[in-house]
This record gives sequence, structure tokens and C-alpha cells, in this order.
Amino acid sequence: MANHHYVPRFILRNFNEKISIFNLKTKELIFNKNLRNVFQENDLYSEDIENMFNRVIENDVAIVLRNKILVDSKHIEITRKELILLRKFLLLQMFRTNIGLSGFTKDMINKYRLIAKEPPIHFNEIMEISNLNDRDYWLATLKCIIECDNLTNLKTVKTATAIAVCFAEGYNSGYMGIWDSSECGEEFIVMDQGMTSEHEKSTPDYMYKDAMKRGYLLEKLENNHPNKHIYAKMFIENNLFHENFYFHSISKNRIIVLINPFFRLYNPKDAEVNKYKFEPPNIRPTNIYDLSITENNSASYKNQGNYSLDDVFKYKIKQLSLRDAIYVNALTLDRIHNIVGFSELKNIRRSLITYNHIGQYRLKNYDALVENIEQLGYNSHLTNELKLYAKSFTTQIITSDEISYIKKFIELMEGK
Repeated sequence: MANHHYVPRFILRNFNEKISIFNLKTKELIFNKNLRNVFQENDLYSEDIENMFNRVIENDVAIVLRNKILVDSKHIEITRKELILLRKFLLLQMFRTNIGLSGFTKDMINKYRLIAKEPPIHFNEIMEISNLNDRDYWLATLKCIIECDNLTNLKTVKTATAIAVCFAEGYNSGYMGIWDSSECGEEFIVMDQGMTSEHEKSTPDYMYKDAMKRGYLLEKLENNHPNKHIYAKMFIENNLFHENFYFHSISKNRIIVLINPFFRLYNPKDAEVNKYKFEPPNIRPTNIYDLSITENNSASYKNQGNYSLDDVFKYKIKQLSLRDAIYVNALTLDRIHNIVGFSELKNIRRSLITYNHIGQYRLKNYDALVENIEQLGYNSHLTNELKLYAKSFTTQIITSDEISYIKKFIELMEGK
């Protein structure tokens, strides 16, 4: 039997040479497991898919991460070719887990076949699926993503699946950020789901975040804003990417984030925002406290007016506050299916303690892991600071403007 990692070992090594895991079902805590034996499953993929992961994706991604994304620097630069590769890799990380496979039911497949046909995607899947079982369709989804040269071209590929195209459109809509937790000292965790997002049921207002953003954009369009073409583009992009953020942990102190295009409006340095003199929105559709971390990258084009694989994108590594690092971990803890991994328990203890204080809004129970923190002699005290963090994750004052935007979008959806 072949040992297939759904979290690549080159990612796990960025946490530690050995990794500790906690099993949510059995409540078992195991320290310092060999990387060969974690976040893997025997014969998860077909042999050709596993070979393609190694040959086409993982070797090159490992080099980009090691030589550029993870370097100890306040700024990094990557080429368009490398950015295209990273987007493909991140999308694959979401699909390739054993949990991802379990979601490929006939109902799910047919749902996305219908979604893909509608605007703004306009994709009609031609693959005959009547004779495919769920696993075969899942493998076909992985394969079409690996084989495409660019996610933007995926829907022109004859073997593309509808679910791959739908999520590729979302991953292409977002812009990338690189966030770091080194200064605040709280480490990130490894999850068995591949990706988490800020659109979770642990926040009681989660269903309104999307409506708030789109209602704001809708008002700009209805009022015939002089630069409404930009707002129209963002409105369409929010149809494809309704979450605020996609989080992918790539080391114990660094995550790659795909950010909803709406957040460009909060960044006066953004080239398009600056050009058209947009005012920052008078709404806050996120529980991330420091919106400066959503700053967009800058770009240097090799041939002005034409895209080139050699274009360079410049990123500033954004340092998270302790509060925001814990919040990202709380979202991740919500999304864990069964296995949570980490470098050192003491360096995620504040996240676990805060998460446990969320109460009825938490989706998972980590009481047993918090008890281990106490037994090992680490500080497990729920400080006033952590209490405030927990409260801020689940409490948000909605302003009258935000309510009006939410109502506007709901009325649109109800056809009023």
C-alpha cells in the first residue's frame, strides 16, 4: 500500500521535524509523531494522480515556499508564474484531503453542475458522470486542476469538472496576502481540511457578512456612482468569492491568505482605489480587527499593458496582533474534522483557551486538550485579555448603515 499525504511533508516540516497531533474523536494527544505517519492515508489517490502531485506541483511549490514565501524578510517578491502555481496548489489543498473526498456526493456534484451553468461562470460540464462513482469524479477534479496551465483557463479545458471551475473562479477572484505571527508568539495549526475561511457558524453574524458587502456595492450601482464599473466588477467577484478570506497555513508562523476583492477598498495605496479616489466603506464585514493587514500587493510589469509570466508581485509580510492570530486559529479549530496538528502545545494554548470560552458558538470541543495544557504545567489561565478576545469573536455591533445594506441585498434576493 502507498502512503499518500494530503498535507505534504514539505509543509509539515515548516512546523517541526516531528509534529504533535490531537484526535477529536478519541481525545488522544500524541507528541512528536514522525511526519511519515501524520495527515496521510494509504492509497488515497490513484498512482497517476500521486505522481502528478509530485512531478507537476509539489516540487516546484516547495522551492517557491523555501526560497521566497518563508524567508525571514519584511518584503518578498514572486513572479506571475509562481503566483499561478501557488493558486493551483492552494486550490488543490482544499480538495485533496480525505475529508474533501467525502464531500463528493452525487447531490454535491449535481449542485455545482447547475451553479456552473449560471452567470457569471457560464460553464457547461461535458463530462459524462452517470457511470462515475464519487471517488472517480473527485480524482477527475484533482487531475483537471493539476493539468491546467492557469486556473483562469480551467473552464476551457474539456476535462474540467464543474466543481473545480466554480472554486477556481473564487480562488482567482481573491488577491493574496502573507500573514505572520512571529512577533505575537502564537503559532498556527495544521488542519485536516486543507483550508479554512472567515464564514463560519462560530460567529453569530456570519450569514450577514456577505449580504453587508453586496448590499454596499449594490447601493453604489443604484446611485450611478461615477466609477460604478469597479463596483460592478467587485459585485460579480463577490458572487464567486462570498467568504472574506481563505486561510492556508504553510508554517507554524506563516499563512497564505486569499482576500476578498472587497477589502481593496480599505486600502488607499491600492493602485485602482487610489486612481479613482474611493472612500473606505462605512461597514465592517469582518471580525479581523486590524484591516491594514489586508493591504494589496504592488506589481511591476515586464511589458506595460501586457501580462507576462515574468511580471513581479511585491508583498509586505503582515504581522498579526495576538488577537487576530488567535482569531485565525479559532476559525481553523472550528473547521477541523478530526485531527489538529501543531509544533508545540504551549504555543497554541492561548488560542485553545480562548476558543473554549466562546461557549455555544464553538463547533468543536477541545476540553480534553485544554486539560492537557493544565496537566503539563503550562499557563492555562483565562486572562481578562483572552475573555475580551472571545467576546469580540462572537459579538459585533451592527450599525444602521450596515443594516440598510443587508436589507437592500435581501430585497434583491427576494425579488422586491
